Amino acid sequence: TPIPSRLDQPVTQSERDFIRAQIEPKWNVDAGAKEAEKLVIRIRIAFNADGTLKGQPQIVNMGDLSTPYARSAAESARRAILIAQPIKFPPSMPRERWLNEEIDLIFNPKDMLGG
Repeated sequence: TPIPSRLDQPVTQSERDFIRAQIEPKWNVDAGAKEAEKLVIRIRIAFNADGTLKGQPQIVNMGDLSTPYARSAAESARRAILIAQPIKFPPSMPRERWLNEEIDLIFNPKDMLGG
């Protein structure tokens, strides 16, 4: 029986974590912001073969980010993604698969602030 191609498999959480770990050090989170522990930011990205982004990162849940702090945190996460380019691909995932898929990353200030 042939081994299934990784091209058909969904992106795993560990693969998302591999990408996010390259971005989070570039993300400036306001530690004193009100209700930072409740904020969750979802950003959709897609890649070129060299690890740069295809287009701009999209904040998927902007409608849920009703406070000025939430919008600011989402924009700073989006900027961190741009700054972190080029992104290294997880060794477990074939590069061809990254080229054909949009990936949603979750950013949570609580995780960044040791919460």
